[in-house]
Amino acid sequence: MPGSALGIEPMIGVTTGMVWVDADLDGDPDLVTCMEPGSLRYYQNTGGRFVDKSAGSGLAQYSGLWSGITAADFNGDGFIDFAASNRGLNSDYQRHITHGIQLFIADLNGDGKIEFIESIINPESGVRVPFRDLFTLSRSMPEWMVRFPTYGKFAATDIHTILDPYAASLSPDYPEPTLTLNTLAASLFLSQGTDVWSAQPLPDAAQLGWSGALVTTDFNGDGILDIFLAQNHFGLDRESGRDNEGSGLLLLGRDPTDVSFQAVDASISGIRLYGHMSSVAIGDLDGNSLPDLVIGQHNHRAGIFLNQSPSEYISLDLRDSRNASPLAIASMARLGGEGQQWQLVTAGNGNLAQNSHQIIFPQQTGCPHKTGYPLARWKCPSGPHLEPFQPAADHR
Repeated sequence: MPGSALGIEPMIGVTTGMVWVDADLDGDPDLVTCMEPGSLRYYQNTGGRFVDKSAGSGLAQYSGLWSGITAADFNGDGFIDFAASNRGLNSDYQRHITHGIQLFIADLNGDGKIEFIESIINPESGVRVPFRDLFTLSRSMPEWMVRFPTYGKFAATDIHTILDPYAASLSPDYPEPTLTLNTLAASLFLSQGTDVWSAQPLPDAAQLGWSGALVTTDFNGDGILDIFLAQNHFGLDRESGRDNEGSGLLLLGRDPTDVSFQAVDASISGIRLYGHMSSVAIGDLDGNSLPDLVIGQHNHRAGIFLNQSPSEYISLDLRDSRNASPLAIASMARLGGEGQQWQLVTAGNGNLAQNSHQIIFPQQTGCPHKTGYPLARWKCPSGPHLEPFQPAADHR
């Protein structure tokens, strides 16, 4: 079924991530996506049709090169928050973000292909000029090699002088840009109440390069949610080359009240991959009720990392006869009452990834096995449930 039939209209840019989650806590799954280029988009489920609530949610004001998204209740306030990966603060883009990187997006020459023309302020002349060089842009606009006889002339020409002949193909708002990038930081989006979020950047270690797929769970058993980010991108543009600063980044949650994280060095976490990480998923792979990682790499074998935490965990299998989703997608659970963090089952993080249908909790967030099971509060597309916790029969 096309998205337009559900009320989801096509957007300019590439949808790089999505998560089904009951964002407004009304009992049905909503859709939150991220765009490259663009912003996070929030589509509220209203009886099976979706209404774009992005503009009033606070999400649409953060325009970047978003590449992945996940959801959880990071501060334990009962509302759903998001974490999203971005280009990072260590690229040539960052030098120009203060003045806004404007994008003009259209099929300029009528060849059926959409051109993305980025523009920046030249710091010496103050003129808004193309961000890419003539050779790079001439691959999609070959006529520019004839129109501009030298690289220097092209680089110094005002972007509107270049684009004015194509005004009819651009948006009705031209000479205004199609969109303007204003943030490149991988970020948290913390709920300010129903349907409103505000952004705060993830730690500096998450900004050193590109990050893509990401997942969240409590990896070390301290009762606070952590984040893992897949890193490295080998398919960037000709001028940028490879982005390979990372080896996979584990961020341990430190304080859920102010939602702070501590980056863990690879020598301590044991997570060390150097390929283009294209996906990541969590689950209990060896049947010991600990959350493990599977990391997909483009054109290379996957990395499997088994959790060696000394903490004891218990796992809740959300595949239930009352759950309308056979894989428990869009379901969420927490142990105990107020102040505990909701965890979610998401449909995937990156290329062909699928998280486990189980949610794994450290034992200290509820009652120990020997003294009785805690109450598990869980929600799924068919409704909320409150019942004594029962561990999964098959942990894998």
